[in-house]
Amino acid sequence: MPKWAEVNWAELKTHILELDEDWQVWTDWYDDRLRGADHPNSRALIEELELKRVLIPDEDWEKGPKHVNAMIAALEMEYRAKPPPQRSAIIEVEVGEDGRLHRRPSRPPTARDEAQEQRLRAAWAAHSKQLEALEELNPGNSSPALGHAIKNYREALGSIFDTMNVIALGVHGARIEAHAARADAQLLEDAAAELVALAAAHGLFIRQFDSWLEYVADAVGEPSSEAIQDAIGAARATGDEPELFADDLSDAIGELAVAAEQPLTADPEDRPPQIVERELLRSVGNILSGLLAPLVDFARDAGPAARRGALGGIEDFTRKATQAVLFGGSAYVLALAAGLPGEFGWIIPVLAFLKMKLKL
Repeated sequence: MPKWAEVNWAELKTHILELDEDWQVWTDWYDDRLRGADHPNSRALIEELELKRVLIPDEDWEKGPKHVNAMIAALEMEYRAKPPPQRSAIIEVEVGEDGRLHRRPSRPPTARDEAQEQRLRAAWAAHSKQLEALEELNPGNSSPALGHAIKNYREALGSIFDTMNVIALGVHGARIEAHAARADAQLLEDAAAELVALAAAHGLFIRQFDSWLEYVADAVGEPSSEAIQDAIGAARATGDEPELFADDLSDAIGELAVAAEQPLTADPEDRPPQIVERELLRSVGNILSGLLAPLVDFARDAGPAARRGALGGIEDFTRKATQAVLFGGSAYVLALAAGLPGEFGWIIPVLAFLKMKLKL
C-alpha cells in the first residue's frame, strides 16, 4: 500500500467513526481485508455473515447509514458472539458441579498404533529415570529458575505414562532446553551434563507425539511483550475471584504466569522461542472461553429453561459470572482483545451481546 493511501484511510476512518453511526462495522471489515483473513490480527471470515450482510433488503439500505449500520452491527454481534472451543493447551477448563471454573483433567497421550505405544511407554520410563538422575543433583540450589522448570517438567511427565500431559511437557521442556544451552555457565560439571542429556532426550521424545507437532504448527508469530504482560495480569486476577475460579485453576494459571514472566537471559536477543508465553496466551484464552461460553448459551437459548430451574450448576455459574462479567482482569482482557484481535477479538462482540441480552 502506498503511504498516501495509508494516511488517507486513517483520516477517513477517524472522520466517519466520529459520526456515531456504527461505521466501525465497515472500518473493521476493511481493516481485516487489508491484512488478509489469515493474518493473526484479523477476525475470522464467516461466510454466512458476509452473505447476510449483502442480502439486507434495499428498503433498509435506503433508510441511510445509521439504520443499516445498526442492522449490520446486530448481525456481527449474533455471528461473532461465539467463544471459541477449548484448544489443546496446558490449561483447559470446564464448569464444575460447584458452579466454578475448574481445570479440566489432561487427556492421556495417544499413539498411532500399538507398536508405537509400546515404544513410547519404554521411552517414557527411560526419560523418567533420566529426570530422576538430574533431580538427585538438585540443580535448583544453583538456579531457582531451573529448579522451578524441573518441578513443572516432572509434574507434566506424570507418575505414569497415562497421566502425562504432552502439551505441558513440551512447553516446560522448552525451558529445560533454554537452561541447557547455558548449563556450563550455571552448573557444576555433573549437573550440567545431566541437564544437557535430558534436554537432548526431551527433543527426541516430544516430537513423537502428533498433538505436540500440531500444537507447534498452530503457533503464529511471537507475542509482543505488551500482550504477555496483559495475559499475566489477567491470569493473576483469577486468584481474586474464588467464587468463579477454583483453586486448581487459579494456582495452575498463576504458575504459568510466573514462568512466562521469568526471563531466561538478560539479553532479549538471546531468548528462546516464546513457547511458554504463547502457551500462557492460549491458556488464558481457554479460561475466558470457559467463563463466557455458558453465559452466551444462557443468554441466547436457555433463559426460560434457567428460570424454570432446569440448568442447575450452569445457572449458578451464570449468576456468579454475570456479576463479575470479566472479573478483576477486565482491563487486561480488553487490552488483549484490542492488541491481538485474531486471538482475543471474539471477546468484544461477546460482551456486547451479553450486555444487550442480560442488560448488564
